[in-house]
Amino acid sequence: MGTYNKEKYYYFMLKSNFFDNDVLKYLQNQPNGYEKIILYFKLIFKTINKDGYLIKKVGSKRIPYSIKELAVETNHSEKLINDAIDYFLDTGMMEKRENKYYIEDALVLTNQTTVGAMNMREYRIKNPDKSKPKCKKKCKPNSKVYIDNKNNKHNLEIITNKKEIEINKKEYQDIIDYLNYKTNSNFILIDEYKKLIANILKKYTINDIKTVINKKTSEWINNPKMKPYLTPETLFGSKFERYLHQQVKDKTIQDISLEEIRRAKEMRDKQNG
Repeated sequence: MGTYNKEKYYYFMLKSNFFDNDVLKYLQNQPNGYEKIILYFKLIFKTINKDGYLIKKVGSKRIPYSIKELAVETNHSEKLINDAIDYFLDTGMMEKRENKYYIEDALVLTNQTTVGAMNMREYRIKNPDKSKPKCKKKCKPNSKVYIDNKNNKHNLEIITNKKEIEINKKEYQDIIDYLNYKTNSNFILIDEYKKLIANILKKYTINDIKTVINKKTSEWINNPKMKPYLTPETLFGSKFERYLHQQVKDKTIQDISLEEIRRAKEMRDKQNG
């Protein structure tokens, strides 16, 4: 068997209507607009594995790029980079946090895989039958048998996969219901979401999932650009762990929407009967 290649590839995940928003439409009609959009994607790649910040990692230091350095790294003029960054800041495509440029899109629009995973995916597509496990003997559902020897009597309780699947389905539905409640959405539990949730639950808990939902809802619900990303695909995908451990920015009264106040009042009234 060959060695599994762990070399990483990074790629963009864009929705089909990504270029239809007003910010990008306006930019496309401006001088050098398309070049600035290309620059935006190049800057996003510079933030990979840096939590969305446009920085260099030198040992334990996190050093912001200078405009001159970005010009060299991206092969664009300093003037274009200055003009583009002004536009990105003005429209919310980029922020400045602690004297560092920050691109929130970088946490949503990028993902990674390995050469080995790509080769395995290609192999499964070409050889669908070979990729499925086969039983050498008559297959039976996995079962757990509990034996109680008290008073020399044997009480056997067999829990089959079917029962376990029913329990998991209820847990998964509860998570989707919670996401729908927090975001006022109508997501339906489909197989893709079940796989994402099951993968998370191998290492984390349901409360961890709800923590991520709470964090990202609080952060994105009032942001028209980021609100569409409050989906199971984004929240339960490859960046789940990063979302779980990110620091939460304290809210001010300006950050709280009327919808959040209404929901808080509904919850309080429900608790008080």
